[in-house]
Amino acid sequence: MHTRSTRYLQSVAAGHKRHDLQGNAVDDVAPEHVFLSVLELFQRRQARTPDDLRPKLRAQLQSAYQAAGLSRQDYLSRLPTLAEDIAALLDDAMAEVDQLRARHVALSKAYHASGKTVDEFAEALGKSPAEIKAALQQI
Repeated sequence: MHTRSTRYLQSVAAGHKRHDLQGNAVDDVAPEHVFLSVLELFQRRQARTPDDLRPKLRAQLQSAYQAAGLSRQDYLSRLPTLAEDIAALLDDAMAEVDQLRARHVALSKAYHASGKTVDEFAEALGKSPAEIKAALQQI
């Protein structure tokens, strides 16, 4: 009953660590469990409202895929067969994350080739140093 509860699913969907019976964090949640929790919560919420919750689902799928840190193929290999509409939504979400990852890789290459400090590089691009540091850390 516990693992079917909304509260538990929300915790898994958020990517919080699993805990032992003493309350100690022990394991990361598997990417496929995060995905399945996000999907289950979406289906429960969508059944209760006439509103289209797919944009929120798409954003959550992007976050889950990005947090997993896996390649598209590795991520998909962990998932069960999906309904066509969910598969299409996931494909769109993953494509956007893959584009963001490619931009971060390109930014990293440009930064390292520039020989500039982060502050100088950020100024040349018209961005804040914090944005550049965040992008470099995601690689």
